[in-house]
Amino acid sequence: DIARVIQNGVPNTTMKKLGDALKPEQIGKLIAHIRSLARSPGESTWKPYLTGDPQSGRKIFFDPQGKGQCAKCHRVGGEGGRIGPAIDRIASRRAPEFVMESILQPSKDIASEYEAVAVATKEGRVITGLRVNETNFSIQLYEENGRFHSLLKRDLDECKVLKKSLMPENIAEQLTVKELHDLFAYLMSLE
Repeated sequence: DIARVIQNGVPNTTMKKLGDALKPEQIGKLIAHIRSLARSPGESTWKPYLTGDPQSGRKIFFDPQGKGQCAKCHRVGGEGGRIGPAIDRIASRRAPEFVMESILQPSKDIASEYEAVAVATKEGRVITGLRVNETNFSIQLYEENGRFHSLLKRDLDECKVLKKSLMPENIAEQLTVKELHDLFAYLMSLE
């Protein structure tokens, strides 16, 4: 039903027909995003099998030398990096299972403004990062380390959007089960 409304619009309303403008893959991503927003935390019956400690999770999140290093890219209350989305009030914006899934499978649902791009210069250098701006003539991106690049497209051999998140895919292997649940508990305390 949601796909049909997106594709065909709703007559006599401001919901316009988008079926010609969006690819099926884009419609799927839009539906996933809508569903993640539609569920308020109070509606979810999903629970992790361990109760985590939010204080320990906060340490994991902000420790620059630790296993998580989440604050390298994400920020809370203005503290942390700017490569990934800010996660202030994440518990009131996302369902618990969506938060856990985002930690364990970060490439499953990537918001378009956080899609990673890889550019190859004519000199053979490859730069991967978060696209912050793009015009017909140039592209600007931030690498994970925070380094900013502004490149002219005429100097590039290739520019492609990656289907993989910049967030590590193996966080479950980096953290113990308890640490994972502590991190999750911290995120769910951010209301």
